[in-house]
Amino acid sequence: MKISAHDIFFVKLLVLLLSVIAGCYCYFHNQFIYFPLIVLVFIWMLILVCKSHFKVYREVFDFTESVRYHDFTRHFNSSTASLDVKPLRLSFNEINRVFKEMSVEKEVQYQYLNHLLDIVDTGILSYEKNTGKIMWMNAAFKHIFGIPYLHTLEGLKKRNPDLYTKTNAADMGRHSLVTLQSRSGPLKLLLRSRDFQTSEGHFRMITYQNVN
Repeated sequence: MKISAHDIFFVKLLVLLLSVIAGCYCYFHNQFIYFPLIVLVFIWMLILVCKSHFKVYREVFDFTESVRYHDFTRHFNSSTASLDVKPLRLSFNEINRVFKEMSVEKEVQYQYLNHLLDIVDTGILSYEKNTGKIMWMNAAFKHIFGIPYLHTLEGLKKRNPDLYTKTNAADMGRHSLVTLQSRSGPLKLLLRSRDFQTSEGHFRMITYQNVN
């Protein structure tokens, strides 16, 4: 029969309880000759229980730290682990495996979406509304306006003031036909703005469709 960590923990608690009962019995029946031995057994078992709890706490802390820093590649060695922490390590490895698979799938989807957005002719610009931080700028946008990189929306004001003004003026959810200066000259574009929200903040996406 295979002994589990729960069985060992139950035995430790049972020995603790029995030592308390035996100590009380010896004390009230004046059998003090066995009392020191019972106290030693009680202290020894108490130390073992505390050490077991400390091991579990340390394992949980290490796992939460790896989750905090999105380190799902970490492997917890369960082959040489004690019975106290072996079930935990097996569970942690399974959780890490699932999260790693999800991360790989998410990365594949992200790369696929990037490729789709880069091959369309419509320029796309996405930024965080509160900070103006640029979240996404596809290849068509870079090509149309000759802007290889933007860190914030304010940076657009320096590179193309007309584009900055009309981007800010775009009505959410409505199409706006505007004429903007591109590196190849005046360009008629159909602008459309859309706001969306995720757990990371509020965002706005602008599309610039060439209608020349």
